[in-house]
Amino acid sequence: MGHGGDGLHARGFSVLGMRIRLDSNNYELLSDDEYFQGKGAQLHSLLSNFGRLDELPDEGEFDLRVSLVDDPRYPPMLYRECTGAYSITGSLVDCERAAIDKRASVFGNMGLFSKLLVRELEFRGIYSIHSTSFYERARNRLYVVMGGSGSGKSTVLLNALSVGGIEVFGTELTHFSFGNGATRMLKGSLWQNCRMGNLMFDFPWLMERFGLKPPTGDPWHSYRSIPLLEQQVPEEHLDDASIVLVMPRIEGERHTSIRRGLLPGSLRFPLFQNLSDKVTPPTLLWGKHFIPSVDTPDRQTARMEAATRFIEEAPIVECWDVLSSPNDCLTGIFP
Repeated sequence: MGHGGDGLHARGFSVLGMRIRLDSNNYELLSDDEYFQGKGAQLHSLLSNFGRLDELPDEGEFDLRVSLVDDPRYPPMLYRECTGAYSITGSLVDCERAAIDKRASVFGNMGLFSKLLVRELEFRGIYSIHSTSFYERARNRLYVVMGGSGSGKSTVLLNALSVGGIEVFGTELTHFSFGNGATRMLKGSLWQNCRMGNLMFDFPWLMERFGLKPPTGDPWHSYRSIPLLEQQVPEEHLDDASIVLVMPRIEGERHTSIRRGLLPGSLRFPLFQNLSDKVTPPTLLWGKHFIPSVDTPDRQTARMEAATRFIEEAPIVECWDVLSSPNDCLTGIFP
């Protein structure tokens, strides 16, 4: 991390090839590697959204620039200076120091910076599916499990890890782009934020596998960030894998399962809504400061076009709507 002119501190990163410069008048805002490099395996780490944040020199050309101006006189605000340039101003350090849950901070995995990254990646033709995903190499199949918070997509991934024979491709986001007449799938995050109750009661054998001990408090209100780097797909992208789309609804007390095969065309609008999950919602920074949505009509139109093209061009071989218990969610879908 360098020191620029006018008393600015700066830091450079690359995410999926997009070059990013952060600068601030306060060193403290850029130096917390719990966010940027997963130090301490915190739930708020950006690595639970994105596969890698590669350090770059803080000089040169950048695709995205975010300036943080710490001014304790004012509440936090976001300003869009131009395409690819934003400033966040206000009492940032005071809010950061007072925060108990940092997931909805500026750099938290549910915060403002993640939304800006997803939005700016779209300008470069990279779209982000809110999903877990895993690869079955024996049949060259990529399972993309789409869903918002609480849908059960993490449970499906844990089930697949229990069954075995898979490699993790994304725990929260899976990306795609178009080019040369093909759909390229890009690897996403590799850290899984798990509810401990889900592990203890639905997949207890994974507790030992991950080296976890039961929490002292209520396991249904306890979470752990688990690295899945050893189980990851080694390739950074897949160009010719057959795609299976899964839309789960997992209920812990359910005793029967319903699986319904879908035509890909019926998922065009649900996919658009899914692609918007990490961009469109406004942000309540640190749980108290309202920041309006960073989404715009032109980006929504481009996102709908991308969803339509994905459904029409990607090598989708199966689509499933699943209502089931945690341990039965892949029956009939994955060997």
